[in-house]
Amino acid sequence: MRLRNFALKHVQIQEHNATESAYKVGHNKMSDWTEAEFKAILTYKSEGQIGEVVEQEIKPLGYSPINWIDMGCISPIQDQGQCGSCWAFSSQASMEAANCIAHENQQLEKYSEQQLVDCVKLCYGCNGGLQSRAFNYLESHYEMSEASYPYTGVDGTCAYSSSNNTGVKCTGW
Repeated sequence: MRLRNFALKHVQIQEHNATESAYKVGHNKMSDWTEAEFKAILTYKSEGQIGEVVEQEIKPLGYSPINWIDMGCISPIQDQGQCGSCWAFSSQASMEAANCIAHENQQLEKYSEQQLVDCVKLCYGCNGGLQSRAFNYLESHYEMSEASYPYTGVDGTCAYSSSNNTGVKCTGW
């Protein structure tokens, strides 16, 4: 069964990579999983719209597009493991990129997903959460670095340290 699943996924990958797509795909540890196994780890819980939607007209300013990956402001792909913490990873990736872009020529700082998993009380840790709640938390708490609060991929007790942080907060979202 696993070999069959892998073979089917391999064909899908080859077919995609033969197209003119802007991206390529490849195998990972889930290449031999069934669709049901993959869906079982998805934990997004929609709680409806949070806040007010504001539409804003974007006027072209004559600037050329910027590839933020080439500029060093996008984190590499990460693996959340069996923990349903995509909400924490996407929130931190947004904060990392926004801080890097706001401070030109600054190195990309890596922030702690585990801080959000453990400390954002209105989320469910490894059982899902919302980016809006992560950003609300980060408006009143400084970011801790990945090095000072490493990712474990399991729910833990909040170990936030106001004296060991990056000095970066969310100022709006």
